[in-house]
Amino acid sequence: MEYDRTLVEWHIPVIAGCIAGLLAAVFFAKRAKQFLPMAFVTAFAFNAVLFFLNDVFSDGKKVAFKLTINARYPHYGKYGPSAAVKFHEKNYSVKAASNEELKQASYAVITVDEGLFGYYIIRGERLVKY
Repeated sequence: MEYDRTLVEWHIPVIAGCIAGLLAAVFFAKRAKQFLPMAFVTAFAFNAVLFFLNDVFSDGKKVAFKLTINARYPHYGKYGPSAAVKFHEKNYSVKAASNEELKQASYAVITVDEGLFGYYIIRGERLVKY
């Protein structure tokens, strides 16, 4: 969930997790059977801590960005209506309350907060007409 709210490229947490997982597994795995599970558990735990620190120690200054809607997705099955926007090279989906709200919206407003490590954290989103 934190990765979806944080605007960071996928390779940064993957590389950081791999390095932390391998180092921990080398130092703490007593047998070869423990190496891979130890690496995965440590990688996930390390990333969770980084995302947590980025969120908790954010600057608290919320900034709103007005983004153009790239695509609209009406209500389908168990998924509600949503609009697709691109923000800092990451595709993001903004949920709408109804198909009517989705049709009338021209822009999406995303409110972000800068985290401890400089990555934006999405705090809110809404669809607007103008």
